[in-house]
Amino acid sequence: MTTLLFDDIGKSFPGVRALDAVSFEAREGSVHALMGENGAGKSTLLKILSGAYRPDEGRLVLDGKPLVNRTTQDALDAGVAVIYQELQLVPQLTVAENLFLGHLPSKFGWMDRRTLHAEASRLLGLVGEDIRPETPVGNLPIAQRQMVEIAKALSRNAKAIAFDEPTSSLSSREVERLFAVIGRLKAEGKIVLYVSHRMDEIFRICDAATVLRDGRHVQTFENLPDITPDDLVRAMVGREVDTLNAYRPRAIGETVLKVENLSGPGLKEPVSFEVKKGEIVGLFGLVGAGRTETLNLIAGTARARGGAVILDGESFSKLDPQ
Repeated sequence: MTTLLFDDIGKSFPGVRALDAVSFEAREGSVHALMGENGAGKSTLLKILSGAYRPDEGRLVLDGKPLVNRTTQDALDAGVAVIYQELQLVPQLTVAENLFLGHLPSKFGWMDRRTLHAEASRLLGLVGEDIRPETPVGNLPIAQRQMVEIAKALSRNAKAIAFDEPTSSLSSREVERLFAVIGRLKAEGKIVLYVSHRMDEIFRICDAATVLRDGRHVQTFENLPDITPDDLVRAMVGREVDTLNAYRPRAIGETVLKVENLSGPGLKEPVSFEVKKGEIVGLFGLVGAGRTETLNLIAGTARARGGAVILDGESFSKLDPQ
């Protein structure tokens, strides 16, 4: 059985012990969750797996062979792929060129486009996508770009594929398609690592779970059906957690901030809302919906094309960070 072993992995940064003797094993044909609060060490561990970081101590072992990932290319060549939230694709290149970037098929010293497009179509079919290989990646929605990333991993014959919060930018329908692809990867005997904070996802698609806390391995649950979400939460935070938080009404005052018909880069339509004293207002939406762009316009780090920001009754139509 093919396994991916994390053996006493340690990593330090100036003033911070990010990982301390982390050990666990993930197996082929299973989806293994990696869980922990923010700062627990999950991202650092994935970067070590991908070759972006090198461990200070310990080793990685895939299929009985030590992995020496000095670079991300070393990891890919060894059969390890990590799919981050911020997808690692080149928007200006075509889907086919992204899939085979770094190992383009060639013939007589020239790129073999016929083989390139044929192989790209085959790989896209494996993840259930009917995208034209010559389509620029920048023209694709987030969900399809993610599928291109998965197909890219398959182009390298990856034995182990790690997903970092893969559903954070997806609609419910897109999530279902992603889970179907992960199910196929599992059925094909791939080792799948899955990082998420969403308990419903963990218990739906994962077989096992490893919990990190403060850079240390806390516990590995080998059979998720035997435990409850509360068991995972206790392992993550190190204490009992009361999930029933009583709502305490607070006094809401007059309007403090008012945004009127604000428009600018990244916004398809003008944005208007107001915030009253004592309120907490959230900006909600998928990646690309305009949340960050709206805040940049309010803060003055991006130039607004129209509209106004009214703070304590004073209107600002041209903002700068100062």
